[in-house]
Amino acid sequence: MRDLVDELLQAQVKARLVAGDHAPRLGRLVILDKLGAGAMGTVFSAYDPRLDRKVAVKIMHATDADARTRVLREARALARLAHPNIVTIHDAGEDDGTVHVVMELATGVPLRVWIDNPDRTWRDVVRVMSDVAAGLAAAHEANIIHRDIKPENILVGADRARLVDFGLALDPEGPPPETVFAARKAVVLQRPRVSDPTVNTVDLSSSEPERVSDAFLATIDLTGTKPSPGPATDPDAPRDTDPLAATSLASLGDHAAGTPSYMAPEVLAGGLATAASDQFSFAVTLFEALHGERSHTGTTREELHAAALRASAPSSRSKRPSFPEEGVRAPDLRRGTAPEDTVLSVAELRPTKRRARSVGAVPTWVEAIVRRALAAKPEERFGSMAVLHAELVRDRTRRRRAIAIAAAALVIGGGIGVLAYRARGGNEHTVADRVSCDAKPRVDEVWSSLSQTRIRDALGDAPWASSTIAGLERTAAAWQASFQVVCEATRVRGEQSDRLLELRMRCLDRTLDRFDAFSEALQTQLDGSARIEAASAVVQLPQPADCETLLDDPELAVPADPARRTEAAAVERELDHAWAAYALGRYTAARTQATALSQRVAKLDLPALHASVLLLGGAVEARIGEGKRARSLFEAAVVLAAKAKATELELEIVTRLFRQELFQGHRDRVIEWGSVGEAAAIHAGHEGAEVSAIIGEALREAGKLEEARARLTAALASRDRLREDARAMIEMNLASVDLALGRAEIARVAYQRAHDRTRTALGDGHPTLAIHIDR
Repeated sequence: MRDLVDELLQAQVKARLVAGDHAPRLGRLVILDKLGAGAMGTVFSAYDPRLDRKVAVKIMHATDADARTRVLREARALARLAHPNIVTIHDAGEDDGTVHVVMELATGVPLRVWIDNPDRTWRDVVRVMSDVAAGLAAAHEANIIHRDIKPENILVGADRARLVDFGLALDPEGPPPETVFAARKAVVLQRPRVSDPTVNTVDLSSSEPERVSDAFLATIDLTGTKPSPGPATDPDAPRDTDPLAATSLASLGDHAAGTPSYMAPEVLAGGLATAASDQFSFAVTLFEALHGERSHTGTTREELHAAALRASAPSSRSKRPSFPEEGVRAPDLRRGTAPEDTVLSVAELRPTKRRARSVGAVPTWVEAIVRRALAAKPEERFGSMAVLHAELVRDRTRRRRAIAIAAAALVIGGGIGVLAYRARGGNEHTVADRVSCDAKPRVDEVWSSLSQTRIRDALGDAPWASSTIAGLERTAAAWQASFQVVCEATRVRGEQSDRLLELRMRCLDRTLDRFDAFSEALQTQLDGSARIEAASAVVQLPQPADCETLLDDPELAVPADPARRTEAAAVERELDHAWAAYALGRYTAARTQATALSQRVAKLDLPALHASVLLLGGAVEARIGEGKRARSLFEAAVVLAAKAKATELELEIVTRLFRQELFQGHRDRVIEWGSVGEAAAIHAGHEGAEVSAIIGEALREAGKLEEARARLTAALASRDRLREDARAMIEMNLASVDLALGRAEIARVAYQRAHDRTRTALGDGHPTLAIHIDR
């Protein structure tokens, strides 16, 4: 296995002695610096030249084949978690026997460092922990149990908090827990002996989780006696006074790992880790962040287990710490890296001195949430982390209801927030405005009988005119239905927080804005080309139903500053009209608008909105045959979307880039980049039907018919939402493959099905149908 630490050291020495680039490589990644190390692996910063971004790479200490397989399997499981409050897994692989996981290079400080700031309030703590709860709920939804929730595994950045180090996470595809229960139980229940000086020990002051063997577990001293120094320890290093809080017990096959002081009582008693035990650990962490000390303590397993059973009792709770919390110092930054650009490695943090702090009086409703999550019996805790998260958010926003909400409902970072405002005209709609849940007045503003008449006149005698208008009518009705669903989820059923209400209403506002701009464009004089494009454009309008389940979308971020917010709203409004021009084939107008908007949005420091503008610019350049310019704009847009963590937008850009490359004849490039597209789909929470379909087309053109058929079939079988016209195009390509393979009858049926889908989507007599008829 390669020793990248040694290679990096050699490279740094060479760089000082001899000019040139000597940095070690791992595949296409250029290793830049070591960030930290633990028993599980070593973390480096690296540069990915293909995607032009910095990443974190964790080199795993997995040497045998089974361990390597398990690490890669767990990485794949974690890659499915596309959530802003979980550090994203980009890739995983094996190179020269070295197993590595490529992750998002997230910036921030561990929660234990963050909370040491004396200016923090209980509201700050609840805001940060709400982010953590949202990420943990997403992990549980994917059947992944973290098993080591504690302050060191929560990274607080300028924009959000992230849950990190899923190294102990329970693999949903791994062996069933019962197969390892006996061995694990022997490890967890064994009462540790006083440390044996003849056996190597670990540094208990390290915040990094330790993976230790069963033999070593018996050497950990839980009675307060310091372990004797051995080759694996630094006798001069400061130590945590609570070894149970400083040590994580884990092994590659252990299903009951974690940090004892944060473990649920059922896990300490030998039970399996579950979502409920994660919830308990979360509550211990939340209590500690609020009060400056843990909800319970103990120096032996028995003491800790007994204390955990009483953790939810009000009498055991401290209203204010009797002494300041243990402080920590930041790592040495003499390397020249600015603090805001530094990933703080937990391994670099050491306890220093105690410093007074207070988060203020904690409200009763917060205490009640913590108390319930600390219940001794799992069934008495919240039904899920999603429910706990909803309670934190709902109660946190309760105080805002007395105020007219014109400011951000969710601060995303750097003065950025999601606002409940209507972009058109800058009008703002508060939660109170929507209490009736009656969307008809809003819809009537943009879809009146007069506008319908004007559109019908503009389409003239086009055979597909009625179908186009019917499509618009369905979209307007769908918007009204989605509005009611989202509104009533909070105002009637009480099952949705105000935060989600504001976010989803913002999404619906943007959807209606796009519909409004397109409706206005259709009411102008249309030439023959615009009439043809109108039917396809209706099918491609954003679907209101997507807003109903939205949990987070950085693409909806706007500035909290009123002046910048007004300018952002103006850019969005003009962008909607530019998209309408593009959709109707008015490429010169769309190009002019996109160029002007790009210059304006660059001054707003809104990467997602900037990416949306560049996406439009690339789409226009592609349509007018400027392939190189289109590619340049798409590549710039995808970087901005990645910076904003706007995964849906990133996927749309990558899909258009793939389509453009295929159109330009670069089929081999599309095939080669296939994994990049698939990763973008996974990060956005999709299966990647459109990307798979484009790769299938490229394979068909390359003569790899069986591979092409597999790709196209998978795209059709995907659970991703596909427009009818897009599904029809995939079926037509699949029919072409079957025809080339000599399956004429199968191909004929597929061609007919594609024709019927297109007719349903675009209407009778639409010119696109001629493509299917020719087949």
